[in-house]
Amino acid sequence: MPTRRRFLAAVATTPALAAEAAPTLFELRRYRMRPGRRDTLLAMFESVFQDAYEAGGTRIVGSFRDLDDADRWVWIRAFPDAVQRGPALANFYGSAAWVAGREAANATIADVAPALLLRSHQEGLPPADAAPAPVFVITVHPLAPQHAAAFPAFFDATVAPTLSALGVAPFASFVSDTRPNAFPRQPVHEGPVFVSVQRFASRAACDAFIEARQAAWRGKVQAALARRLAGPLETMRLQPAPRSRWR
Repeated sequence: MPTRRRFLAAVATTPALAAEAAPTLFELRRYRMRPGRRDTLLAMFESVFQDAYEAGGTRIVGSFRDLDDADRWVWIRAFPDAVQRGPALANFYGSAAWVAGREAANATIADVAPALLLRSHQEGLPPADAAPAPVFVITVHPLAPQHAAAFPAFFDATVAPTLSALGVAPFASFVSDTRPNAFPRQPVHEGPVFVSVQRFASRAACDAFIEARQAAWRGKVQAALARRLAGPLETMRLQPAPRSRWR
């Protein structure tokens, strides 16, 4: 299991953030943009909003373009704990940066999926290479409620070895955080999920993995997974934006 220090290396890149405690609550967010407006919002986010988030106590862990959907932006924000999430978000949405830019930002957004509130199951690893164009695969497993508690152990015992046999080391994984929503003005997903993350040095390596995974899962793993899921897997191929910490 990665150490807490290695986790900090993956999610913090400045001395000030590295001195903070590692976050324990994560929020996976998926935005549907108006056609052709994703890069407009990304530019605003990286030039103005990201710093305002950080100043208010929210850490931006990842920001990604979806390689399979030109109008989807996926990002991850993190908090020291569940108690501090509400005040940190209130700080951002009350900031001068957001008040000045919210109309322009909202004009680029068509829809926002309910956030996935998560806590770490396996902590993020720092990159093993200096790849110029890394690609992340984030897979959301919607879980049948009766299997939610046991699913992480099933994943570690059954799914992870299959991935390892394909030469893929897990980057991070997460389970649902079921504590009350401390910022109710923004809805969160209610059902249990398990989220796995893999990182690849290139798009070609990512695509080869997805193809090999489909073949390797046929039969025993696929059937065992299906019994534990409440719906189909959601697999996202994602390219980090310039200021994404995960890269």
